[in-house]
Amino acid sequence: MANELEYYLSIESDLEVCSRYVELSKDNFATYSVEFAKIIMAASAEIDTLSKEMCKLIAPEMKPKDIKGIGKYAEIILKKHPGLAGIEMVIPRYELSLKPWADWSKTTSPNWWQSNNSIKHDRANNFNKANLENAIGALAGLLALTLYFYLEKNGKLLDISAFSAPRLLGVADIDKDSDWIKGGIFYSYNLP
Repeated sequence: MANELEYYLSIESDLEVCSRYVELSKDNFATYSVEFAKIIMAASAEIDTLSKEMCKLIAPEMKPKDIKGIGKYAEIILKKHPGLAGIEMVIPRYELSLKPWADWSKTTSPNWWQSNNSIKHDRANNFNKANLENAIGALAGLLALTLYFYLEKNGKLLDISAFSAPRLLGVADIDKDSDWIKGGIFYSYNLP
């Protein structure tokens, strides 16, 4: 199994624990907590790491010092994988869906990413941004990017087994013949 998926699964399990106390529902999107802050920051840090590595794979001729920031990542990654911006992620168990990368471009970053930066740089005044909506957005963004990273790195889709599959999130455009168990685990999927 890919180490990148292991990292995602670790963060996803934190959100799953939180769901015992705060229902994953639009009604609770504004609920904020230290746990949500940790999820947002951990997912965003991994996104930063994966984005840098993915950019190196896509544009090996570029110097590492020239591959900095979410805008530069968008410029490089979306040029090769424009489908990432439109990928829809779902949490079937809670009937939630979102496109975590829909607002991503060279000049614009997703709301959850902006919130991560606000929390990271001024948590005292921005703690309310450490909310459920941003935690779900960051986690969905991480899973989507992880899938594309694996595709870029290995030239094929990640084979997710029943023992290592995400328990909450999945890709919305699942093959109609896919197996769905535990409310969201998937084995076969298409990337847009």
